[in-house]
Amino acid sequence: MSKHSSSAIHLTSDKKPKKYFLNLKDDKRLPYPIPLKNCCNQIQYPLDAKSDSVVYFNCYINYEEKCCEIRDECSIQALYYHGSFGKGSLSSNAPIYEVVDEIKNRQRSSNKFICEQQQSLNRAFPKRPDIGSIIDDLYRKTPSPSPSRSSSPVASSSSSNYIRQIPIQRVDLEKSRETRETLRLSLEETFFLAYCLGCLTVTDPRTKSKLNLTQIWKTFSSIHSNNGDMVEFAGYYAAYHYFRSKGWVVKSGTKFGCDFNLYKDGPAYYHALFSVIVFTLRTDQSIGDKYPSRDWQFHVGLNRLSEAVRKQVVQCFVIVPQQLTDVQLSDPRVITTFEIRTTLLRRFKASQEITISQDCDI
Repeated sequence: MSKHSSSAIHLTSDKKPKKYFLNLKDDKRLPYPIPLKNCCNQIQYPLDAKSDSVVYFNCYINYEEKCCEIRDECSIQALYYHGSFGKGSLSSNAPIYEVVDEIKNRQRSSNKFICEQQQSLNRAFPKRPDIGSIIDDLYRKTPSPSPSRSSSPVASSSSSNYIRQIPIQRVDLEKSRETRETLRLSLEETFFLAYCLGCLTVTDPRTKSKLNLTQIWKTFSSIHSNNGDMVEFAGYYAAYHYFRSKGWVVKSGTKFGCDFNLYKDGPAYYHALFSVIVFTLRTDQSIGDKYPSRDWQFHVGLNRLSEAVRKQVVQCFVIVPQQLTDVQLSDPRVITTFEIRTTLLRRFKASQEITISQDCDI
């Protein structure tokens, strides 16, 4: 953003972020997924200054979930573990479902081995007596027919019933193999990778064609807002771009009742320090007119929730010039005319009052 308000704050915290029990941080990981190819046409990390062939990742728009999906395994690993972009479609955060699924497949393979052993036994001994008749002979002393051809249908029927269950288990195993986890990127993350970093291409599954930046911007604006308001997605992306450019890892804050969560290095290393709520306003609009539901009760509840999860609430105001038209808002370069203001909500235990801090310059 080209304009910054003097009331913007420098997001710092007097307490260190809480680490997870296992610190998996690798110092060799890059902060952004921009891999290059070497002379042997191999992707290498870290970046080599002599390489100039950029590797592009590709994603597909998911209109139903309002996100974009990365499907190949290499791109999933590169995007998530080099910048913490996206989340697993079958996992709560990191795409680790395949690891858990592999363990389950090993257990299923052992069960499958037992079923194959039983099936081979049935083929080798098709005239085996029924287990129930053996129990009757041993304990109930009831007469049982001698093993002959007349008793084979009983044995074959019981064996066939067991054999019929084996293909069902195989079908379930094949279905589990077909279920592959994808990496889901938010609309803001997708456009940041395509617009700011220039390492991602977006494919529309309806037309099966790759979109340029203007087409991506218009498509995401229509997906984000059902009423066709071009300002909403522009405001959210401007806030995302702003915090990302400051070095924060920005993730969705839906689970914590906010728009974004700000992490240091990523959710794999630290808990989030800040909860961000975004206000997209025209220059002649007020918060009460644009967001009537975000009154003082809303802010008290959000601040109380953030305190429970040890986060501080940040209000991010995206000021959009009033004279901008829909034609101008359809160009992603319009965000350079936006103004970003941030305020930090603090609750002092002595007075139990919520105050807004604007005493620090960015």
